[in-house]
Amino acid sequence: MKQSSNQGDPTGPQVRAELNCGNTKYWELINSGELEAYRVGSRTRVFRHSLDSYKERHRVIPKQVSAA
Repeated sequence: MKQSSNQGDPTGPQVRAELNCGNTKYWELINSGELEAYRVGSRTRVFRHSLDSYKERHRVIPKQVSAA
């Protein structure tokens, strides 16, 4: 697993804001392994690389429109 300093790793509220999701979906993503997280005291942080990877995997690719 990649080592990371927690300075660039977002907290729960930051992740939820970035993904525009609620607390339930946030914990579903962590518990399913889609997001890798760790605890610092009582705070849960998500590895930045994990969040970026999740967003890349769920990226929407626009369809090509053919010229008529």
